[in-house]
Amino acid sequence: MPTIKKDLHTFEAGLKTKVAVNNVNDTTPTAAELTTSFGSPSAVGTGFVGIVNDAAGNTNNYLVFSNGTSFYYLKFTKAL
Repeated sequence: MPTIKKDLHTFEAGLKTKVAVNNVNDTTPTAAELTTSFGSPSAVGTGFVGIVNDAAGNTNNYLVFSNGTSFYYLKFTKAL
């Protein structure tokens, strides 16, 4: 059975995280590009969450998190 954390926190004013403006591959940013954006996964640590604003182009953004060993991402595209 999974462990469920019961200590929830409410962020009334929203949640703000690190945003890196970096020119990354438009479809699949590499681990090296994400390391350039934030530092190594081990340096940022498990649970790190950040956003990459691809070349400040106002088109592609990536939500990135770390498990302490690797980076994972989801691509978001500007709504029309």
